[in-house]
Amino acid sequence: MRHIEVILCAIILSGTAVLLLTLWNEIPYFAKNGVKLAPYQHLETSGQLPIELGNSSTVVFMGDSNTGGSQRHDGSPFPDLIGRQLVDVTIVNMGRGGDTAKDGLRRWAAIGRADICFINFGTNDAAPRRWLGDRSPVSIAIYMQSLEQHVHHCSALGAKSVIVAPLPGGSRAIARRLEPYRTAARQVAIELETYFVDPSMAFDEVSDLAPLTEDALHLNQEGHELLASWIVTHVLTHVIRAS
Repeated sequence: MRHIEVILCAIILSGTAVLLLTLWNEIPYFAKNGVKLAPYQHLETSGQLPIELGNSSTVVFMGDSNTGGSQRHDGSPFPDLIGRQLVDVTIVNMGRGGDTAKDGLRRWAAIGRADICFINFGTNDAAPRRWLGDRSPVSIAIYMQSLEQHVHHCSALGAKSVIVAPLPGGSRAIARRLEPYRTAARQVAIELETYFVDPSMAFDEVSDLAPLTEDALHLNQEGHELLASWIVTHVLTHVIRAS
């Protein structure tokens, strides 16, 4: 009987340890005025960058709240900031909060012209808050199929596609849940021979202590500004030709 009691105590203690570890991994990397990104590894870029923009180019951004701007964010999202830096370029921001990659497909009906399309989904597909949120994850297969359809819509307009990985997130648990979607996004780009970029590269020169998100998922204004500057510097190049 004593032996059974010892085993039961061991099971209880083990279960408690697992629960505490699970809760610990959910805790965001809080910093002053925000949340830091969790440790991450860059995913390798695909395609020859930068992409050249000609006169009067139209750049379309498809994505979720990190593209369109979140309700928590009072500033300008990165596509709008890019528009302020590029002369004679039309920016069409079709980002909508809460969208999965499949949700975003319906927005192509409103696009009549594009030269480059940035496709930035995955955070909502991964449902990275899991039991702390109210979403269920979309399967990797459906996520990849949806990204493929985005690229096909873009190609039908005669435009180039840039698939953007979802951000790593601001806790160990969130980063772990997002990682399969990040790698899947790159896989789609490789298979379709289109461009792929990892936005985490925009933050290489920022202090590890810098808060770049508001709530472990949504970029703050500094994060948007850094991402916009990185895209303008490393992903796009604007060549104004004489008429």
